[in-house]
Amino acid sequence: MRGVGNCWRFAISSSPMMRRPRKRAPVTLDQESVGRLSRIDAMQVQAMALAAQRHRQAECSRIDAALMRIDSGDYGWCVRCGEEIEAKRLDRAPATTMCLACAKEG
Repeated sequence: MRGVGNCWRFAISSSPMMRRPRKRAPVTLDQESVGRLSRIDAMQVQAMALAAQRHRQAECSRIDAALMRIDSGDYGWCVRCGEEIEAKRLDRAPATTMCLACAKEG
């Protein structure tokens, strides 16, 4: 895997997760025109939107780190044990940092 070229860079950088998330305005709660259940629903929708945004940001960070590993020549090697990560694993999760054995250990 050392020296992997632009094919991995393209696979990672073309991922839909690489698109930077837009700033989202918080959900406004109209305290006068909605009932209690509607406010609870709006708060739940807001919490889910914030969780999705945190997930997107974390994925972007993992992709950025993978791109840096490509540049340094360390892409495709487990950060824990130093063994080569299987190509099939990288195909399914290009930003992965550990081989399957180390990932299972936790």
